[in-house]
Amino acid sequence: MAENNAPVQDLQEIPNANHSEDQSSSINPSEQPENVASSVQTDTDKKIKSSAKKTPDYNPVYTQEQLDLFAKTDLLFEDEVNRLGKELPDYITPFNGGKNMIVDVTKCVQDGKVTIFGCKLNRTHGGDQTKTGASIMTYGAQCPILVVPKAVADAFGMPMVHFSNDPDQTSKPSENDLMAIDGHGRLNFLFSIEKEKWPQIFAILPSPDHLGHYNIVKFFSEINLNLAAWKSENYVQKRILEDGVKSHPGWLFIQKLLQSGYKYQAACELATLKTDRVKASEVNSGNAKDIFKYHDVAIKVFETLVKKFGEDSDTLKTKCFPLEVSRLWNLIVDAKGKDDGQTLMLKFIENISEATSTSILQAKGVKGGLTKDQHRVNLLDDAFKAFVALEGLNIKLN
Repeated sequence: MAENNAPVQDLQEIPNANHSEDQSSSINPSEQPENVASSVQTDTDKKIKSSAKKTPDYNPVYTQEQLDLFAKTDLLFEDEVNRLGKELPDYITPFNGGKNMIVDVTKCVQDGKVTIFGCKLNRTHGGDQTKTGASIMTYGAQCPILVVPKAVADAFGMPMVHFSNDPDQTSKPSENDLMAIDGHGRLNFLFSIEKEKWPQIFAILPSPDHLGHYNIVKFFSEINLNLAAWKSENYVQKRILEDGVKSHPGWLFIQKLLQSGYKYQAACELATLKTDRVKASEVNSGNAKDIFKYHDVAIKVFETLVKKFGEDSDTLKTKCFPLEVSRLWNLIVDAKGKDDGQTLMLKFIENISEATSTSILQAKGVKGGLTKDQHRVNLLDDAFKAFVALEGLNIKLN
């Protein structure tokens, strides 16, 4: 190969291709006239200040009640991290100065030292659960589960429940157990297979917000962004958590009925004495005083209904019968007002004969004819017509 003997041009002699014929732009600021340099500096300062002004305020806004709660729960977080790290050093390792911890979930489950619970509020998962689970089994778990200690879940009023696929459905949460707030689908899939076959799964605590607080309720709702998968009843629990001590007793009553096996619409009708469910939008931002306008009456009506019909059958637990009870209440209150209406409504229920109440409880559907629910409603309406006539009330039952 021929040797290249062409002279190498001195680098300083190579023209700058980016330079225009006007070389003033290449002058060092220190060599520029004083007025030009100061102008450049002023423009720079303006840009910096302008940029600073555009930085958004990431501080969350809290009420004093929330701040008072955080004053306790923030310390509880750190106390629980240190306690669990000392009591279960082979399973839980604190880090970040004792403000967080890493949990060997697989080892906890396999050795039975710590039970991982779900939260009753968690959204439902469909096919994504199986798809994600298969990916974990094939390629490993690349993201940690987010958990909180039982004491923290209790402090925020978040109910802990076993995963639906967990073979153990009876044990109660103990002080060393944890509740998952993110990773519900992954864990539920894993509980469907033998624990000896679980891949390596780790968990950590959620990080604090911009002010350093552990706002678990907000973390939970932000994580579960697929709200279309939530049911209206899930929002009730969310509303209870967000309202805290100010939560209207009506929400608590609905939640209690749900936990006792009542269907959501039936629970709403019994808690509000209205003829429909409380919609998700109302649960999220509705005025509780308006929603539960007759809540005090509703409680007394419910107690009287339970004395008359009991809770062993589905009479009160499904929507049709409570809906008719609510409709009859509205007819009475429109005619007689709240106070007299309450007296009359309770008297009506108490005076339903034993034969009628037995027929309502034992009602059955007829093929090609009335359904069980329609039969019950008709029996209740007949009893109401007799009561109206006996009391001489000017109420028409359409």
